[in-house]
Amino acid sequence: MRSRPYFNAGLTHLTSDEVEVALRIFTEPVIQNRVTLKEDIYRLGARLGFSNAAAEEVDYGVSALFADYSDEEGNSQVSANAFLAYEFNPAPQEFRLMLKADFDNFAHENGPLQGNSFQGLEQMDIPYFSPRGYSIYTLRADWKHQFGDDWFTGAKDMYYNASLSGAIDSNSVGYMQFVVGGSYDFTDWFGFRANMRLLRSSAIEATTANAVLTLRWP
Repeated sequence: MRSRPYFNAGLTHLTSDEVEVALRIFTEPVIQNRVTLKEDIYRLGARLGFSNAAAEEVDYGVSALFADYSDEEGNSQVSANAFLAYEFNPAPQEFRLMLKADFDNFAHENGPLQGNSFQGLEQMDIPYFSPRGYSIYTLRADWKHQFGDDWFTGAKDMYYNASLSGAIDSNSVGYMQFVVGGSYDFTDWFGFRANMRLLRSSAIEATTANAVLTLRWP
C-alpha cells in the first residue's frame, strides 16, 4: 500500500424540523483483506443522504453512493440503502429497533473464491466483495444500559450493551448476529471496553472478540 493523500469533504444541511441532507465526497483505501492492501486499491466516491426525525421516537432515511475503483478492471459501484428506526429511551436505558434495506451493484462482478482464501484472492481480478444486483434486508434490535454516577453531562462511561439482528439477502441466505459488550471508566484517565460478536449463517460463521484499554493524557 502506497502513501498518498486522501480527502473527505462534506456538507450537511439541518432544518428546524429535524430534516437532514448530507453530501460527502471522498477518496479512501479499500481495506477488505491483505490483497486489496497489497495491490493498493482505493476508491473515489460521493454519498448523498437524507434523514428525518419524524417524531421523538421515530426516524427514517435514505442514501445513495457512487464510487470508482482503482483496480485493473476499472470497477464502479452504485449502492443505496433505506432505514426506519424506533427508539425508546427511558434513562438510564436505551432501546433501538431498526429495519434496513441495502442494495449493491458493481459494473464487474467477482467470481467464486477458489482454494485457499488468500491464494484464491490473489488469483482473482477483483479481490473484494463486488456483486451485481445484490440486496440484503435486516431487522436489528439494540439495547444499552448505563450505570454511570450521573446519566447526563459528566457521567462516567459505564454500561453494558447487547444487539441482536437477523437478515436475509437476495440469494435467500439468512444471517443471525449477536453482539454483547460493556465499558467501564475506572478513573478519569483509565478505561476499559470489550465486546464479542457471533455471526451465523449457511454462508459464513464467525466469532470475534476484542478489548480496548484507554489511557487519557493529560
